[in-house]
Amino acid sequence: MNARETRCMPAYAKINTYLAVTGVRPNGYHTLLSHMQAVSLQDTLTLYWQRGEGDKIEIHLSCDRPDVPTDEHNLICRAARALFAALTDLGHVYGGCLEVHLEKQIPMAAGLGGGSADAAATLCGLNDLLGHPFSTDALCEIGVKLGADIPFCVRSITGDGASMTARGIGEVLEAAPGLLPTWYLVVACHGEGVSTPWAYRRLDEEGVVDADAESSYQTFLSALISGVPAQLANASYNCFERVVLSARSAVQDLMDAMTQAGATLVRMSGSGPSVFGVFELESDAQQCVDALKQKGIPAHLCRPL
Repeated sequence: MNARETRCMPAYAKINTYLAVTGVRPNGYHTLLSHMQAVSLQDTLTLYWQRGEGDKIEIHLSCDRPDVPTDEHNLICRAARALFAALTDLGHVYGGCLEVHLEKQIPMAAGLGGGSADAAATLCGLNDLLGHPFSTDALCEIGVKLGADIPFCVRSITGDGASMTARGIGEVLEAAPGLLPTWYLVVACHGEGVSTPWAYRRLDEEGVVDADAESSYQTFLSALISGVPAQLANASYNCFERVVLSARSAVQDLMDAMTQAGATLVRMSGSGPSVFGVFELESDAQQCVDALKQKGIPAHLCRPL
């Protein structure tokens, strides 16, 4: 009998420190210009693989949180199936049982890329268990068919890029400077969730297209390189705040609370409703986390990767 092999994989959350919609394609997909930053807030996946006979693949997913779906619709299962399908396309036949246990820390449906990070960790971990049949680029090609954020999450795990510029629908990536590793981040999510399709529809209704995004993004990159928090706060941007803040008062309240706690930069991530604050002092960041938790708001202290 083949021995069961195990891999433990991190799945890092991402924040958007700059996010603009630059256009809409004929198929309805929006083109973006974004700065993505991986942070130390993470889910943890433990993968167990046992090779079997024939070509039947069994996939079983469990999670420490009962509210997380664990059926075949979960991106973890879909990512594993996609990798095995890609192997079949190359003429490699695998059979066996893959068990995945997910320890969930990243808030769900919050603009932090938790599902994409879990899918990326599955691709990287399973690829390792199978002897690295795919390169990092090939894993990204498999992942992008499931979600535009997955290639970035793959590269954050493999060490190829913890901060990157994203264009296209988010899948065209290039290296970019990141937040200073000496800074501290508070990430929190509170109130009614935000549907990403709803947020895009609101942008479309208001005709929000950032025609000068390339210019303002270069200003943002210059501020990022300077390491001056005040300059970065002025240059950071998220187009979704225009439509989300007026409809989700809890998001604005959370941003105000972080600002009052001493954050030098406060921004919504993705289409929300998660909010992150950048602090120069760990003590200020910890006090912010403690104050939010006292109000019943889940908050996490983390660092840029």
